[in-house]
Amino acid sequence: SSVIPFDEKYDFFHRASLCFGRSALMLSGGGSLGHFHLGVIKALKERDLVPHVISGSSAGSMVSAIYGTRSPQEMAEYLDVESLVAEFSAEAGELQRMREGKVGNYSTEEVMAALERLIPNLTFQEAYDRTGCYINISVAPAELHQTSRLLNAITSPNVLVRDAVLASCAVPGVFPSVALRAKDASGLIQDYLPGRRWIDGSFSEDFPIKRLSRLYGVNHYIGSMINPIVYFSNEHAGSDRPDMRARFRQWSYRNVSSSLRYANQLVQRYSGDSPRLKMVASTASAVFSQNYKVDIAVYPNFEQFDLRKLIQPMAGEKLLEIFKQGERAGWRKLGMIDNCTKISRALDDALLATERRAVPGRVHRPTLAGHLLDAASNDTT
Repeated sequence: SSVIPFDEKYDFFHRASLCFGRSALMLSGGGSLGHFHLGVIKALKERDLVPHVISGSSAGSMVSAIYGTRSPQEMAEYLDVESLVAEFSAEAGELQRMREGKVGNYSTEEVMAALERLIPNLTFQEAYDRTGCYINISVAPAELHQTSRLLNAITSPNVLVRDAVLASCAVPGVFPSVALRAKDASGLIQDYLPGRRWIDGSFSEDFPIKRLSRLYGVNHYIGSMINPIVYFSNEHAGSDRPDMRARFRQWSYRNVSSSLRYANQLVQRYSGDSPRLKMVASTASAVFSQNYKVDIAVYPNFEQFDLRKLIQPMAGEKLLEIFKQGERAGWRKLGMIDNCTKISRALDDALLATERRAVPGRVHRPTLAGHLLDAASNDTT
């Protein structure tokens, strides 16, 4: 017979999709420059190029959660310019009120109140079911000898997205560490890993490249890089044509990174019973040892900003300017992203078309490709 059975078609496209791989969008930490990520997402969304797998840490976690908990229609309304002007003005006012009369720290209650306005009270699994987008949020342990975690609908489906964002934005010295919460089988909220507390994810794994590869079969990475570390570690971060200053910054960064790694080894071996000192040394070494190599990099113009004031409140007009800079930077990469993701998107479309012609009532085995097909289906409805 010349008719190819459904099972053979499905398995062929399924294997092809898994073998070819897929893309992920990674959003780094970077304080108030996080609005740059929103601009990048708006540019990609207008061409339907936002990957179904998105990771974020610190400021990037907030943007990934905003995108990954809203339907396409809700996100389009949120990214409307008039809506953003009002949003940024309200956000600037909230941050200013939080800092009035204070030297440094924000309180958990104040920041949580701000997050409640931006992020629905959903778990990672509920967010995926609603949007078809896999949100991945990096958090770092507040204690020594613990490992960082990448929270998502696969590894921690019942954890609250809002709590994960709060933890990933907890910059030590500015914001207290956070205990995560999750929903139990009856929907009641309870502690997740009681006794453990978490801090800013960009301190350990700003770009969780290996974990995304293992969980989703990702082999193509798009990075929106606003972390000031990138300005020093990558000679192309300030300009497409590196000059002597850029090369000197990179040389200085390598020397500092090497020195911190060696100092951390000495502290861990000889500092005795000094957990606080060990924690500081370990964190500093980890920050300067991260991998920021991606396939497609999107940078802000770092030289336009005072990098010492990234955790201070900015006026609404300044936040809108950062957003527009991200949108323009995203536009410049649209052709490259479209070309590099065209085959993987075509394979997912072929899988989706095959699924739609399936025998009614047929139940397919739950696979990653199947999850991503559901995401593609949600985007087209």
